Amino acid sequence: PMLAQDQRDTTMASSTAVGSDSTSSVLQSPEESRALFVACIVSVALSVAFAGLTLGLFVLLVGAAVWQLYLARSDVLVSLVRTSPDSFPVVDNVAKTAAYRLNMPKVDVFVRQSPNLNAFASGLGRQSWIVLESALVEALAPSELLFVLGHELGHVKRQHVLWQVLVGRTDRARIPIVTRCFELVFSSWSREAEYTADKAGLLAVGDVRPCCSALIKIVAGPN
Repeated sequence: PMLAQDQRDTTMASSTAVGSDSTSSVLQSPEESRALFVACIVSVALSVAFAGLTLGLFVLLVGAAVWQLYLARSDVLVSLVRTSPDSFPVVDNVAKTAAYRLNMPKVDVFVRQSPNLNAFASGLGRQSWIVLESALVEALAPSELLFVLGHELGHVKRQHVLWQVLVGRTDRARIPIVTRCFELVFSSWSREAEYTADKAGLLAVGDVRPCCSALIKIVAGPN
């Protein structure tokens, strides 16, 4: 059952978007830290190898990617619909519940007109946000949306977007050979990060059945 809004909102007001707390240890896939450690070690070796030619370019890449995130938020605020008690109220309430159960403040959630069944998190820290495609909102039941939003909040809580920026996995400012190398190095971590986010979604729902049905709809279609 949904918790009383005053209790939920009061508790969330004192939470932080990222960091360690009682839910962080529950969320994390057992292999995420190990995969990240291995990827970092290999990345250091690659960075040393590329340093003579690409150090300045790599720093420029990271800086451009971070700047891109701030520009992207401006675009999102202008072009997409932010959920609120007056706009997509069910989605807004589900997002608050997911954030409460993951012990973090509510992250801005936007709905974008699109026929795709997709969702993603972006931004850094308190400037993070989540985008839901309109077809996904229409296709999923509230409990299934709770899993999807919990999944994306898991990415925010574990600061996965920050690592994606450092690796260069953004739409702009990519160096073809260097970025591809880092993507391959971090591929194992990326999969473990998805497992971590799925655990966040499960923790938000508390029932595995909506998690499974949401994933099936996203992969195979709503029908």
